Amino acid sequence: RELQGLVTKLEPIDKKLSHALLAQHDYPFGDPPHAIGKPDVKYPRVTDQEREFLVAKYGKSFEKARITPRGWILGDVLKKEDGSIMVKNWEQAKEECKKRGTVLPPDIEYVAIKRDFGSGSPEGYIPQFLHNLDDKGEWSSSSDDGVKAWFFLGRLGGLINGVHDSFHKVRCAVLDPAVKGAGVSAIPE
Repeated sequence: RELQGLVTKLEPIDKKLSHALLAQHDYPFGDPPHAIGKPDVKYPRVTDQEREFLVAKYGKSFEKARITPRGWILGDVLKKEDGSIMVKNWEQAKEECKKRGTVLPPDIEYVAIKRDFGSGSPEGYIPQFLHNLDDKGEWSSSSDDGVKAWFFLGRLGGLINGVHDSFHKVRCAVLDPAVKGAGVSAIPE
């Protein structure tokens, strides 16, 4: 608890790094109750029962799954057999999620995550809650023109339109069954 208290007294750049580090290490002192400065924005873990179901159905990346305020269940980034982070081009990333029965998160979800984590606020964007938010991009499901697709830079909070052939991380998602039918399409059944 003392260490948690020190985090709130850090300079803004140190605070960003400390929150990213705490998220990366699965909040060893306990989860924060809400996003920094936003009491209504919560990213709860799935329950133990939900986690067991998600891991059995979609794979190990859902062991540390979080539910976004919009009802997306986000797993961790995919990893190779040796534990290193998997990178794929956009088409391969979509296929990797599809073969697991999941999808890449839509770009509008990453826009909302940026806002949830402080983009545009006086403190600025602070990575939190999700594992492996770093300066390497992770693909969204959204493509503009058949040549470029959006990817999210988690440590910086940037959403970039890059060519399909570039290689980025893969984070798969499913929509929480409680909010299915809320106007979101392309969700696996």
